[in-house]
Parts: sequence; C-alpha cells; structure tokens
Amino acid sequence: MKQEIYLKKYLSKRKAIFFQRIFFAFFILPFCLVSRTNKIDSLKEKLLTAKEENKSAIYNKIAKVMVFNQPDSGIYYAQLSLALCDKFNNKEQKIGALINLGDGFQYKSIYDKSTEFYLQALSISLEEKSLSKTASIYNAIGINYYYFADYAHAKEYILK
Repeated sequence: MKQEIYLKKYLSKRKAIFFQRIFFAFFILPFCLVSRTNKIDSLKEKLLTAKEENKSAIYNKIAKVMVFNQPDSGIYYAQLSLALCDKFNNKEQKIGALINLGDGFQYKSIYDKSTEFYLQALSISLEEKSLSKTASIYNAIGINYYYFADYAHAKEYILK
C-alpha cells in the first residue's frame, strides 16, 4: 500500500518535471533565441549608418553576443573591431575586442592563443586603470591556466 502511494507520488513528480521541460523547450527557449537574433540584426542595422570610428563598439557588441554560441563569428567581429580600434587609437574598445578574442579562443579550447589576447588586454587595462575589466581579465587568465593544469599560476591570477 505504501509502495503504491510512493510510486504514484514519484510518477506525478516525474510527469510534472517532464511537462516543465516541454514547456521550456517549446515556449521559453525559442523566445530567447529570437531575442538574441533580433539583437544581432539590430546591431548589424546600426552598422549601416554608424560613423567608422563608432563601428568598433558595435562590432564588439556583436562579438560579445556571438562568441559563446558561434565562437568563429564572434572572433570575426572582434577582429573587425580590433582593426578599427588600432586605426582610431580607441583603447577602451580595444580592451573589449581583445577580451572577446580571448573568450572566443577560450571557448574553442585554444587556451594558449586565448591567453595571449587576455594578456594584451590586461596590459592595456592596467595602463588605462580600468579596474572592473582588469579583474575579469585576471580571472579569465586564471581559468586558462587551470585548463593548462598549471594550478599555481591559475591561483595566482584568480586571486589578484
């Protein structure tokens, strides 16, 4: 008798979890994907009318949105931003572009290249005294060292 009651409760919980996942998969997830696509489309539309010196910020925003789902595309837009940053000597956006490149290569598990970009971003960030970006860059470098299994360096960077 107790086993039947327990089994019914268990099955009803499993059924509830199943329907929650179905609801999420068919109603919530598509909305999130459409929202992301709409954001990218609107940013690409802004590129058409933006002045050339302002395009690096837009490229960085596109790269930041794309880098974790489509790392190659994120890297592409970050490279476009980096070229414009160098052309117009925009250090703030250059830090963002280098972080996006580091994120893209980190996501692709190319940790040595990722670390190179993060170290470049760190150098400029320290020079510009951008504390919040500096902290996130230290953390990202520490994560890369963790993936290298260099735990001493990982700890050193993460705790800075």
